[in-house]
Order: sequence, then structure tokens, then C-alpha cells
Amino acid sequence: MFLLDDGVRPRSDLSNSLISVYSGEKGTNVWGNLRLYALEDNPSAMYLLGREIARDPDRESNYRAIQQWLSFCDKNHTCCRALLPPLPARILDVGPPDGSADPALLISQGRSGLYVALSYCWGKGQTVVTTQQNLEDFREGIPISALSQSLQDAIKITRKIGLRYLWIDALCIVQQEHGLEDFLVESSKMGEYYSNAYLTLGAGSAADSQDGFLTLREPPAARPVRLVYSLPADSRSENMSHASSFVYACLSRVSGREFKPLDARAWVLQEQIMSPRMLTYGQEQMRFRCQRRIFCEDGSYQSFKWSPGTIDIYLRISERAEVMARHPNALMAKAEMFDRWNAIVEFYTRRKLTDPYDKLTALAAVAKALHHTVECNYLFGLWEDDLIRGLLWSNFIFTSSISRLLQRCETNRAPSWSWASVEGAVYTKHIHRQRDRYVNSQNHRIKILAYSTTTISFDPIRMRSPFLLRFQGILKPVRSSRTGIAQYKFKNWVPTRLPNPQVPGVLLRSAEDSGGETDTSVESEVVGAGLFDVSEEASASLWCTRLVIKEGLLLAPAAGGVYRRLGVFWVQDVDWFDRGEVEEFAIT
Repeated sequence: MFLLDDGVRPRSDLSNSLISVYSGEKGTNVWGNLRLYALEDNPSAMYLLGREIARDPDRESNYRAIQQWLSFCDKNHTCCRALLPPLPARILDVGPPDGSADPALLISQGRSGLYVALSYCWGKGQTVVTTQQNLEDFREGIPISALSQSLQDAIKITRKIGLRYLWIDALCIVQQEHGLEDFLVESSKMGEYYSNAYLTLGAGSAADSQDGFLTLREPPAARPVRLVYSLPADSRSENMSHASSFVYACLSRVSGREFKPLDARAWVLQEQIMSPRMLTYGQEQMRFRCQRRIFCEDGSYQSFKWSPGTIDIYLRISERAEVMARHPNALMAKAEMFDRWNAIVEFYTRRKLTDPYDKLTALAAVAKALHHTVECNYLFGLWEDDLIRGLLWSNFIFTSSISRLLQRCETNRAPSWSWASVEGAVYTKHIHRQRDRYVNSQNHRIKILAYSTTTISFDPIRMRSPFLLRFQGILKPVRSSRTGIAQYKFKNWVPTRLPNPQVPGVLLRSAEDSGGETDTSVESEVVGAGLFDVSEEASASLWCTRLVIKEGLLLAPAAGGVYRRLGVFWVQDVDWFDRGEVEEFAIT
């Protein structure tokens, strides 16, 4: 769909010259992109990238395109090229291409082979799962009609592209098991399973596994219009008339929800990052993504690569060779990998989880891959060698698109200083141009002495490990100002949305200042501006400790002589924070 048979690109990219069109009447808006496309068998296809997006994703031309994309990637991208990996512990044998036999669960016993993995939303329709009771029966065969529609679609695609094996978590991991023994073992290998897959299928349009993703799509926003296309004079043959060449103009919807059901799921982010190649079926079209390109059903494609200051969740975080080649300095390479991690945390915390105890489990494979590069301890979603920056996560108030404030998780699944202790989108310090203020030790105003735990784990929540961070620094008692934060003129930088009344921000004054608050006293006596993680935890009596010159943590005393985190703050009076005795303390 994007290449000719000989691998040559069409000579024109007019189909990518998109025009935004907006139309509305009586409050109903129709908007999208005006797109040109050519039919595959028309002479204009030699010169136009755009291709038809049919309502039926289950058409033969789509399977030809998939084979073409895979072949192109195999031949041209060594980073995507599949070896013959070991099969997962259990794998679904989908049977012969003609469907003459039902799929069956296979115990791999160390065998190798190419396989497909499925990334999808379970929903309420995922009723057939593997259990200890039916495991032996499933090895004999699974009636395909008993499976949810998304699983049936995945089996069909696997057969169509000529592969025999398919990994689906619901069938290849023992479910509903007391103690979760098999889940704990197999979930720790899921990153490896997706990383080794020849292709990962993404059920992007299905919010529930019963929906399927090979269903008919919605009709286009407007009926396509056929236009005559003038071929270059030197390309016409005696049998090719001018009138026989034509293209179509259509209005494609731009809803922003193309892959939303799948992209809203937290587990899927890890599957996307770890998969070297992913074919996602969206609400409008299918998209093939490898490590170097994205190809779409409409004929468009793009080459891409991660660069400083950006994050593309589709690039595997384990590309150590690429990072090290760009930064021979090991410290700079690690800092860049931490940039990636912090940005991934932002993407991840915007997504939904069904089980709150999966907060770190669903990202454990990415953490494990990154550990091979950064070679330092993983501490409840933060990294030992990037701990100062990692601790300064905050409520996501830097854009109006994130409206939900944080809530503390009722299960106490993580220490208060970890972003895993809250529900909701967090902001992390991942912008590379700001990196030096957090990474440069000369800017640090606190020393990390030690951390106490029984074990270091990539899934520490289910390990139930107690965790204390011990510091040496200056603790300063402060109190909340009664003056509204919106009325204060800040001396130093603070987030632009901090004065918003919907945001749990507060002006901080010295606890030693007990005088009344006048306009003049507020201007002269405010020492900082704070932001609570959770608005319900706002307190009048607080403690502050700086981590870097102008940022730090808001704390409150907890049982046992330790402190717990309440939020972050930005310094307004540097001299005031410089005065104080250095002491040792712990945060839980």
C-alpha cells in the first residue's frame, strides 16, 4: 500500500498535503482532513501515496499490505529483524491457515519459533481464560467459537500472515489462581514475551474483548469524489488513456480517538514500548509501527527517531547502543535514559488500571530493561542515581488538558515519596534543557544517606517491602499563609497554573512568624509557594526541605519520628532557606 512491487516509492506525495475542513450547522460539527487517494490497480497509484481505506479491515488487500510492511522491515531494519527466539512458557498453536483445526494451548518446553503477541482490552467480555481446572483440556483444543471476538480476530490474522503461534495473556497465563503463583512468574516475563514477538497485534478500536477489531468501520464523513488525474506525458502508453487515470478526494475524520480504547490502558504502554513491531487496528485504519517507521493503511508513512527533549513511547527504552553512541560519556547517557523514563511515567500515569496493586507491575518490564542500561537500584518507580530529580514529581498542573487532581491510594501500596502512592497524572522533570538543575550535584541542597528495605524489586508493591529514605539536609518549619496565592506577586518562577483556585497551592511563611498578615507583610515574609499532592492533605503546619536551589518537598511528621510527603514547593526567599542546621531525617 505504500510501496510498489519493486520497492520503489510513488513519485508524488500529494496525498499528504492535507487541508483541514470544518463544517457545522445547528451545533453539529463535521471536521476532518481532505485527502487524495488512488486505487491500487489505477495508473495514478504510481504517483500518489494515498490509498483507499475501506470500511472492512478484513479484506485481502490489507493482508497483502501487512506482508509487504513486514518484508520491508525485515530487509531494511536490522534493529527490528527477528531472530528465532524461545517461545513463551505457554503459547497458542492457532492451527493450519485454513482453520481446519481448533487452536490448542502448547507447552513450549524450550522450543524456539516466530510468534505473534496480542495487546488488547479485556473488558467484561473476556470470560474464557486458562485455569488449573481447564489447562489440560485446553492443551487438547479450544473451540474457537467459545473465545471472545478480539481473540478470534487475532487468531485469524496470525493464520493469514502465515504464522503458527500466538501469545495471549488470558490463555497463556493461568488465571483465577489462589496466591497468583503463575501470574507472578509469568507477569515478570511479559516484557520479554512482547520484546521477542515477531509482531504484536493491537486491538486499538475495541474497548472490550467481545467487541473485536475486524468489525466494519464507520462510513467516511463525506462520500469520496472521483477526479481525473493527469499522468506525466512520458509515462503514458498506447493502452493508457488520459481518462483512465483518476484519483479520489475524501474527507477523513480527525477525532483524536483513533486508538483510544487501547491507548487508555496502563498495561498497554509497556506492551507498546517493549514490542519491536506493532500492528494496531484503529477506528479508522490500521497502523504498522516498527523501530524506524510508521506505515498506515491510507498510504502515508513517516520515519522517526527519539531525540533529546522528546519522548516517543514506541521506541524501546533498552536501545543502549544507540544512546551510548550518541553520548560516549556514561553519565550523559544515563541522564538521557532517565529523561526517557520520566517522560514515560507521565504517559503511564494518565492511563487507567483496574487493579491498584498493578501500579508498578504494569511497568516492571520497562524498568527491568532500563536497569540494564543505568545499572542502579530501582526504588518504587524512581532510580537511585536520579533520585533528586525523581522525587520532585508533582500534581500535573502545567496544562489545562489534565483536569483530574491526584488522590492518595487507599491501599498504601507505596511510600509517600513515590508517584506510585497516588492515583492520577503526575508531572515529572523530563525536559532535557532543564536537566542540569537537578542532575548537577552543585545544585543539590540535600544528601541521600541510605534507604532501608528488605529487597530491591521491579514489582515492590506485591513484595510489601517497607521503605525509608534517609537524608541529611536542612528542615524548615513553615505555615500556610491565609492570603490567597492568586494575590501574590512571585519573585521567582512558579508554575503558571499554581494560582488557579482549583489547584491545591499555598503560600508558605516561616512558622516563627506569628504576626498579622497585611499586604506589605505578605510581600516581604512569603518564603515559598507550595503545591499539595492531594488537596485533602493540605495542612497549616508543614516542614520544608530543599532538594535543589529553588525546589523541594513539603513534609508532615509521621509516626515513629519520620516524615511523610505532602507535596512540593518553589523557593521565594533563598536566603531564608539557606539559614538552618543540617540534620538527619527519614521520609516514609
